[in-house]
Parts: sequence; structure tokens; C-alpha cells
Amino acid sequence: AIAINDGKQPGVDSYRQTASVAFAAMAKATTTAERRASFLKAVLALQSGNLVQEALYEGERHLAPLAQDQESLMVMTRIALAAGKPDKAQHFIRRALGMSRPS
Repeated sequence: AIAINDGKQPGVDSYRQTASVAFAAMAKATTTAERRASFLKAVLALQSGNLVQEALYEGERHLAPLAQDQESLMVMTRIALAAGKPDKAQHFIRRALGMSRPS
């Protein structure tokens, strides 16, 4: 049987579902390490599904608890570059290096 493509990429929903579950786990996490692990799992799942714009958007939405976390900021820098947003990448890298405060 041939699957009919409804305009979405095949399997995209599984990446979104993984990210959604990881962001929910992040909200329940009690340590920075747990929050970071869940955050990274979520944004990297979206990036793996070639949803880099969505990874950037959702990453920014959920970054506040990790606003000072260098590893999370470095990953967001790479995602911003992959999304073609060098201005956002510069913002994240400056924060990761302690050169600016979170906005």
C-alpha cells in the first residue's frame, strides 16, 4: 500500500512527540542536570527530524530555566546557525561566554 503524504514530512510527528515528552520532563525536573538532559533531548530530536526552525523556536521558549547553562546555550548556538539565524547564534554564544545577560 502506498501512504498518502499530507504535505508533512514522513515521521515528523514522532520527532515532535519525542520533543513534547522531553519538554514535559524538563518542567518536572528538580536539578539543572535533569533539566539540561531533557532540554537537549527535545531540541536535538526536532533538529534530527530536520525541524531546525521549530527546534530554535521551541528551544527559545523553554530555555529560561537554563539561561545561564553553557552547554544548552552552545547547542542553541548550533541550532540557530543550522536555522540560518546568525544573529540569534551570536546572541546565544555571547551568553554562553558570559558576554551578555539573558533578555
